Amino acid sequence: MNPEALRMLRFLWWTVIIKMLEMFETVFFLLRKKKHQASFLHVHHHISSLILIWAGVKYVGGGITSFTPMVNNAVHIIMYTYYLLSSEGSPAVKNVLMKHKKWITTMQMIQFTVVLIHASQVYLPSCDAPLGVSCLYFPNVIFVYYMFYDFFKKNYTGGQNGKIVNNGMKKNLEKRLL
Repeated sequence: MNPEALRMLRFLWWTVIIKMLEMFETVFFLLRKKKHQASFLHVHHHISSLILIWAGVKYVGGGITSFTPMVNNAVHIIMYTYYLLSSEGSPAVKNVLMKHKKWITTMQMIQFTVVLIHASQVYLPSCDAPLGVSCLYFPNVIFVYYMFYDFFKKNYTGGQNGKIVNNGMKKNLEKRLL
């Protein structure tokens, strides 16, 4: 009944609500047949995030499970700000944003690395957090990291030669500018 712990638990329940909204966004993408917006990575990430945050809140209830949602929410604020600005439509804004798009993906991969390192504390003898949720958490985060890394390679590098790939966005922008 510690007030700080209860405040953190309320924050985590609000995070569950946010993850539900993100899931509805995914459902709307699928219903509108927006396959480019609802890739397997997108769908899997939103389903697994909702399940894991719910399990963390329900069965652990704070403590070590608080860090990941805080970091993830911060990343999502940046990411959704990027999406908002890119929907503005101005070619000048899109040109600036296009230069920074790969950093959003990089930031997400850094986030996964940081949360995995932090969550590995659960395996220390001094940590009394339950291990059950971590059996789902670790493999999922590693899998999602791999999918983000694969996305990064396909969209921002030329594979082995390391050249930046023109993934169609630049061509579309140039057509709109002309």
